[in-house]
Amino acid sequence: MLKVPSICPICSGELRVEVVKCRHCNTTLQNQFGFSVFEKLNDEQTEFVLMFLRCEGSIKDMEKHFKVSYPTIKSRLQDIKKVLELQEVKTAYSNMEILDMVSRDYTRTGCRYDKKQIRGKLWTPN
Repeated sequence: MLKVPSICPICSGELRVEVVKCRHCNTTLQNQFGFSVFEKLNDEQTEFVLMFLRCEGSIKDMEKHFKVSYPTIKSRLQDIKKVLELQEVKTAYSNMEILDMVSRDYTRTGCRYDKKQIRGKLWTPN
């Protein structure tokens, strides 16, 4: 079975499905149906994602399966993230990152504080 195209071969615009028909009873549904985000992946990228899931995210197992290096696996993952428009979200800072930010701010403004004093008042060390 052919994969449903999501990009117009003429103008490269985004295609949409407007009619879906049942093979059994011939019922027809008309609407503007969307595509899965995974439709953006080519066949090779889809195979890579499926193997990643089979390996439960183990990059070592991925290296063995595809017979490539760690940097190659990471590069392919980055490429897939770009295609899927996944942005890396940083949700938390480590204690050392906070300390560095505070230190830089105090240095920039000319204030000087003892780092131990700052650490004790703002957070507990790792």
